[in-house]
Amino acid sequence: ADMLEPPPTLGAFDLVTCIEAIEAIKHNQYRAFARTISDLLAPGGRAVFQIIHGYGSRNPAIRQKAHRPPSTFVQTYIFPDQQLPYLEHVYDEFRAGGLRCVYAESTGADYARTLRAWRHNVDAMPADAAPRTTRRIFEFYLAWCEAGFDQGLIDVSRCVFEKTP
Repeated sequence: ADMLEPPPTLGAFDLVTCIEAIEAIKHNQYRAFARTISDLLAPGGRAVFQIIHGYGSRNPAIRQKAHRPPSTFVQTYIFPDQQLPYLEHVYDEFRAGGLRCVYAESTGADYARTLRAWRHNVDAMPADAAPRTTRRIFEFYLAWCEAGFDQGLIDVSRCVFEKTP
């Protein structure tokens, strides 16, 4: 389903949740996505997003707003043609699309521990559970993400947005 064109509904929602899906939306579509969510909400309705992101101030490469062809390991092997959002840009575009952030919390250090556990689980898999190349790709991906979260280059935030009048 296209997140920019949801099916017709029987009414407006008080709450919408979106867990780590904005990464599939191109930077230049954030405002349209926010308008779509805002249109689904009743007056005063809220949308809760969990967003894996970077901060423009900590990672200059993340400030790219124009879509670029896959250039990183993650864009090539894990999430083809996706972009990691930077939170400041999400806030600006969502505000322009009718949603204002009323609460946010970040838990990147906790996510790094989760990734470490997942990586150890992959390491503990029986040798015949997945092809060696696939295992190596995911071991590298999980280690790369863990390091990014540990260093604060990548974060995960839960953000509550409220529909603006």
